[in-house]
Amino acid sequence: MNNSLISVIIPAYNASEYIGRTLTSVINQSYQNFEILVVDDGSTDETASIASHFAELDSRIMLIQQANQGVASARNHGIKVAQGEYIAPLDADDIWHKDNLKKKFQMFLMQEASVGMVYSWSADIDELGYFTGHTHVARYFGNVLPGLCLSNFIGNASSTMIRSKCFNNIGGYSTELKDNNAQGAEDWDLYIRLAICYQVQVIPEVLVGYRQLTNGMSKNTVVMMKSQYLTLKRLKDKLAFQCPMLERRISSSHLSVMTRQFYEEEAFDQALAHFIKAIWGEGLITLLPFRNWRLLLKILSKLFLGGWLTASSFEENDAQSPSFLICRPITKYLDWIFNLFADNNYTPIQKLSEQIYPAGQEVGVLPWRNTILLKYQFLKQINTLTGQGLLW
Repeated sequence: MNNSLISVIIPAYNASEYIGRTLTSVINQSYQNFEILVVDDGSTDETASIASHFAELDSRIMLIQQANQGVASARNHGIKVAQGEYIAPLDADDIWHKDNLKKKFQMFLMQEASVGMVYSWSADIDELGYFTGHTHVARYFGNVLPGLCLSNFIGNASSTMIRSKCFNNIGGYSTELKDNNAQGAEDWDLYIRLAICYQVQVIPEVLVGYRQLTNGMSKNTVVMMKSQYLTLKRLKDKLAFQCPMLERRISSSHLSVMTRQFYEEEAFDQALAHFIKAIWGEGLITLLPFRNWRLLLKILSKLFLGGWLTASSFEENDAQSPSFLICRPITKYLDWIFNLFADNNYTPIQKLSEQIYPAGQEVGVLPWRNTILLKYQFLKQINTLTGQGLLW
């Protein structure tokens, strides 16, 4: 039986609160032929000492230290040292199901060499490790580039496993986004470049706990959206032909960045104007992400409701406010509905496939009925656990 080495790459910056739980979830994997490379990216807390303690207990763990250069640089550093045939990225605050490595490795064994990456579903957890009610469920496999042109449906780096030779062929994670003060879409950029050269497979199971932190990068919306916009522009430069749908997507992304910036500057009329332009160019799909229609409500409240509905009523981080306690159960199911519509929005992807693949390749799509059933089974199981924690 094939028993290939898997290299787990963990970039860590001031992750002392979570790095121990993350390492434990790797050590307890049912597939045991792995190495763990923790790349301490200039932490000022106890991250390095905790990782060093784990390394003393397990010879498969190696601590690498560098000056703070960002997550992309840290991952690349670890990958250069890695010896494994497969690379499994893992953020320093996320956790894995015990069968995560085994199931992704087995999926690779069943695929042709044209498959460069395998990903799974993931579930959001909070600072305490409890399930928040939101899952990242995607249905695309095979030639997934058209789907990635529309969104990063994979969700997060911890959900993936990639052949090592693919990193060598495409050049690893890009550090240019950090250089442009636009971190946040490094994973999406990598997936796009992988999808240009390789096929992708999906495991329709929740195998990752994706931690949502109050001060995490994903909360810095303006920087994240700028990063997404620059990623789409980079993709356009790589394509040797005109792609009208991608052009509209780039334009809409730019308008979304401008909307956020105008809102932060309290220029609410200009923010609304740019939001409307984005909807006009991209359609109602602009409103599918929860953060976008929450922003629209905040803009409208500032402009037309005279402060009766304050912006703080729609802040997701205000966990103590009555509006948050009321809206949280609602958003749990709205996100499910919105993700279903977004994931089932196959016509735009078919059109984009025709523009990108002149030979007629198609994006693989899991049946939506099976997807709903599998997600329901996960939610039913997780709701039986004490405190709704991902007790893996």
